[in-house]
Amino acid sequence: MLVSYPALFYYDSSEKVPFFITFPDFKNSATQGENVTDALAMATDWLGINVADCLENGHKLPIPSAEVAVSLKQNNPYPDDLRYDSKRSFKSLILVDLDAYLNRNTQV
Repeated sequence: MLVSYPALFYYDSSEKVPFFITFPDFKNSATQGENVTDALAMATDWLGINVADCLENGHKLPIPSAEVAVSLKQNNPYPDDLRYDSKRSFKSLILVDLDAYLNRNTQV
């Protein structure tokens, strides 16, 4: 089963791990990445783990926002604290195959 949700990638060169990633459709979502490739992988893993957890525990998934409906500025989870480089920050849809995450026998 494939699912996709928009993610926001905030870049701040002053941080040791410069990418901070959030999913506007999920409350209190956050992960980080050392570079673009790592950030995309971490976002995919965050989404897979959390959507699988929601489904396995009988929770309703949020309806995914359209990518054009989210913005780095308007959906900034910490507008007073999160500084970011608008030229290196971006938004992207993250696609995950939940078959890799559902019904795992090992704890994460």
